[in-house]
Order: sequence, then structure tokens, then C-alpha cells
Amino acid sequence: MANPRGKNYWSIVLRFPHPNIVLETKEADIIDFLKGLTGIGKKRANDIAQSLIRLAKVACPAVKKNSAHIRGLKMAINNILSAEEECQTALQEMAKLAPKRDLEILKSIPGIAENTALRIISELGDIRRFNNPNQLNAFVGVDPQVYESGNLTAHLSISKRGTAIGRKVLYLAINQIQSAKKAGNPCHIADYYEKRKRSSETASHKKAAIASIHKLLRTIFALIKNNQLYSYDVAKHNQRLLS
Repeated sequence: MANPRGKNYWSIVLRFPHPNIVLETKEADIIDFLKGLTGIGKKRANDIAQSLIRLAKVACPAVKKNSAHIRGLKMAINNILSAEEECQTALQEMAKLAPKRDLEILKSIPGIAENTALRIISELGDIRRFNNPNQLNAFVGVDPQVYESGNLTAHLSISKRGTAIGRKVLYLAINQIQSAKKAGNPCHIADYYEKRKRSSETASHKKAAIASIHKLLRTIFALIKNNQLYSYDVAKHNQRLLS
């Protein structure tokens, strides 16, 4: 159906919070409602309507359509939609304040769209204030934590000293970069992620993603410091020089 975290999804649930409401509504009216949502055309609306009707027919609701549970559900969804609107308003304000060139540079990295770029800028601030990528890693909290005792020195997990939200945004960016590659937009960071995954049969997604965040931060640092847009060919060439 729709993205279970998107506005369309919650709008559909708000309109049809109970299977009986679906069954009591004419199919044409359901389709007209769906066509009024952003990005849903006639065919998609018809497919979703058919799914709703099919699921409503086999559903076994535990409460009535006018129960307190349904009223509470609708109140919760309205709160979600209100928060979504506030988030979009905040992003619009952020877009006005963000350095245009930095935003352009971040958006040139495959998989990073404007919303993610704005979130990265809001969490990292001015990249130019860092002297090297290691300082940026430490700021975010993805630098390795070191334990020292006597003659023993051990590298533990990441320090997590920095911004937790920043780490989540960068983790999301890695997933988006991976999706972009699958859609035909290559990126050396996606290549690196896959290499890390292949290097060990037991390598987890999280470990490979954290390693890729290091690579992403180094890329962001270099691009902004040199005022350059991302180029896959240039990135691959630089990788060969370093290897």
C-alpha cells in the first residue's frame, strides 16, 4: 500500500480506521479519496482500494467502528499528521538558513536528497571548522573508543561521545546511498559498504554501516573543504591512488 511512515499512509488509516467503514463506503468514493492524495494516480488508487476492500472482508475487528479505541486511534493519527506538518515547516526554514553551496555539495552525493542534506548540515554545522576528518568523526561520536590499562591497549566500540541524532542521520544516509546504487546511481561509499560486507561472512549490517559512515564523513569533509561536487569517477580514481 503506502509508506507505513508517510503522510499518505496515515491519511488512509485516518479515513478508514475500521474495516466496516471500508465496506460501507462505495468503491468509487474510496478511489476518489485516494486519488486526492499526493502522488497517487488512478491506477494506484484503484489497486489500493481493491486491497482495502479485500482486507476488510476477511478482517475480524475486536472493537466497533464507533468505539473509544477507534476515537483514540484517530486522535493519535491527527497528532502524527500535525507533527509531520511541523517537521516540513522546520525543514523549509532550515533550507532558507543552510549555506546554499554546502547543500548543493551534499545533494550531489548519490542517495542524499535535500531533507537528508539539511539534517546533516543541522547536526554537523560548518564542516570548515574541523582541521581533519578525524575531528569530524570524534564530533559525531563514531571514532573508536580506546581502553588502556597497564600494557594493554584495546579498541572497543565507537565512543558515542557526539550527537546521537547525527549518527542516526548518517546511518540513514548510508541506507539511502545503498538504495541509490541499486537504482543505478553508483557511489564509492556503497562499493565500500559491500566490500566490508563481503570481507566477513559474519559482518553485520551495523558494523559495515559504521565503517561506511567514516568513509562518508571523509568524503563530505573533502568535498566541502575543496568546494567540489561529488563525482564517482573522481572518487574511484582517488581510491586507486590511496590503495
